[in-house]
Amino acid sequence: MKEVYDELYRIAGYAINLQNKRGAGLTESAYHNLFADELRAAGYEVESKPDVYLHGALGKCHDPLFPDLRVRKGNVQVLLELKADARKINDADRRQARTYLAACPEIPAIMILNFGIFPLGQERLYQRHARGKTQVQNG
Repeated sequence: MKEVYDELYRIAGYAINLQNKRGAGLTESAYHNLFADELRAAGYEVESKPDVYLHGALGKCHDPLFPDLRVRKGNVQVLLELKADARKINDADRRQARTYLAACPEIPAIMILNFGIFPLGQERLYQRHARGKTQVQNG
């Protein structure tokens, strides 16, 4: 898990650098594209708006969900949810992130980044595997 913590720390550093260069007033789509480019330039594999699915009790796939970015470097893969809102990260943002993480039990963490406030808003949520079940915990 230390690899995941370390990678999220590095990703947050790239986000802070981007906000320092561009400020806190752009649209979410502008930050999305700029940040994806920054991460690719840093050697990350970046997938924008990947399809992820929640599975029902009968295994049927339901409507896809679209987290902003799936990022991979080496054997570490995380999701990123980007915001450009003048308000702080709130419970609705956390619920959205938990839903994405619950749909991707193979991904150990998601980070919410809010470029719309200064300093950069950031929160991390982690998978917790206990007794064969995946649970999401704040971190």
